[in-house]
Amino acid sequence: MYKELVVPYKKYIILLFFMVIFFTLTRTLILGVVFTIGVSVMLGFFKNQKKMVLSFLIMCLLFLPVIGARILSSSDDINTVVADDAIDNGTEMTFAYRIFHMGERYLYINKDLKHQIFGIGFIHERDFPRDVFIFGHKDENKNNAIIQLDQGDISWSNLFLRYGIFGTVLYFGLYLSFVIFFFRSKGEPIAAAGFMFMIISIVLSFGSGNFSQFDFF
Repeated sequence: MYKELVVPYKKYIILLFFMVIFFTLTRTLILGVVFTIGVSVMLGFFKNQKKMVLSFLIMCLLFLPVIGARILSSSDDINTVVADDAIDNGTEMTFAYRIFHMGERYLYINKDLKHQIFGIGFIHERDFPRDVFIFGHKDENKNNAIIQLDQGDISWSNLFLRYGIFGTVLYFGLYLSFVIFFFRSKGEPIAAAGFMFMIISIVLSFGSGNFSQFDFF
């Protein structure tokens, strides 16, 4: 029943999937999908490699104007990161804001050896000083005070701050163990899906906080 309903429309379902992704104009998501499929193809996760590569290239060409215009706009963010007035403009630029946010947390833990290795742990927001960081979303319930700890813009801020360098390395090691497991089992369809999920997750970790959440694994 399932195959009878899905297989005849498989091409249209895949086309709809890519259209939804590309027309979001979300750079991280678009790059994540392109990178994930590219890596999966190169590592032989698809049975019909030539057909998959051809379909993928055609899809990218069809949406090249959309992808190109959105990705090229990233140059503004990159220029902001290296500009002298970057701090003033950072919160207005998505990529720059995330880089500053992560960098500020990383520099904070480097001031103390214990925090550098193990992070600050799972301290609650209300128990943490309110004026340590300048990059963060404003909390409307607390007179627009900057949220100091958890946020959903970039996972690496949370990882460095909560777990420190040592904890982040261990966390990433756990991630790699899943990647290796799925790669070694790539003959199974579920393994291919798991592998692609792990690859796109690491890309999206630079545009989302989900990778750093305790329930990610």
